[in-house]
Amino acid sequence: MKNSTRRKISSICAAALLMVTVCSPASAAKPDQTSSISLYVNDKEVESEQRPMIVEQKVLVPLRLVSERFDQTSVNWDASKQRVTIINQNRSIELTVGDRQAVIDGHNTKLDVPPLVKDGTTYVPIRFIAESLQAAVTWKPSAKAVLIVEPSFADRQNDTFIVLIDKMIEEGKEPYEIHTTIYKNFTALQYMFDQHPYLIESFDRYRVYDVWFADDDPHQFAVRMINRAKSGDIPVYSREWIGFSEMPLSDIVLYVEPVDGKMKVTWGAEISSTDSAVPFGDSKLETGLKQATDMDWGYQKQTGKLPPSDPAFTRYFLDYFNDLVPMQ
Repeated sequence: MKNSTRRKISSICAAALLMVTVCSPASAAKPDQTSSISLYVNDKEVESEQRPMIVEQKVLVPLRLVSERFDQTSVNWDASKQRVTIINQNRSIELTVGDRQAVIDGHNTKLDVPPLVKDGTTYVPIRFIAESLQAAVTWKPSAKAVLIVEPSFADRQNDTFIVLIDKMIEEGKEPYEIHTTIYKNFTALQYMFDQHPYLIESFDRYRVYDVWFADDDPHQFAVRMINRAKSGDIPVYSREWIGFSEMPLSDIVLYVEPVDGKMKVTWGAEISSTDSAVPFGDSKLETGLKQATDMDWGYQKQTGKLPPSDPAFTRYFLDYFNDLVPMQ
């Protein structure tokens, strides 16, 4: 009798559980996290009552933020088909709620996570949309922030950066003042740095350690970055360090100079002490890098080419207060 009653209760509970499972929205659309994510577009934080959310490890944002924050972008919503059409200049993007298939300029492409509707608000995968519009997207894990920079904004920042340098040279500013001002305005080159293959999705894991400015032209400089875990900025084997350990612990150096009126990274390398590293050459920059590492290191990987000229450089390191200090 008791066993029969227990079986009946178990059956009722199982049926109730099945009804909840069937009637609930698809588990793939369940948000993992919402309140702590920040969104920045072109250096400005996007304020909204509806916060970004993480679904299947992808960040989704309210649809209206796309039309409000992106230059020359319009958004059409077809309620009957639950379809979103985003138009930016000559590019068209179509997404449908619950569908992992998107259409870009008439061509089908797969989504990692589909758009969804929550509390009457339509959410869309921001990385997919931003990159489809040629914008740079960076995820800052320590700050739980998404940074988006559109090409048009990056070009304006780049132009402003060059104008700033030209103006200081014209006014006869001392080299140290020029160099420190350039460093303090590195954020104007964030898009350029974030687009480099060594730094995409990892800029937050590195910190600037050394900067070399060409003595004859402050438009040319090299930046050495070190992995924050390696530098001791993050305690080894801490939870943060474990997340960072997937990245190489080698240093990174990037060479920046103007090309066709724009500041660009023309050479980059991972610096390493491994046996497979290519030894440093005899250029003044390579000699400076060898002195800076205090070891017989070399290049693990390279992209681009070192400039053909071989200018003398003034080296600076970053002190505790993140200020440039010249090396004697």
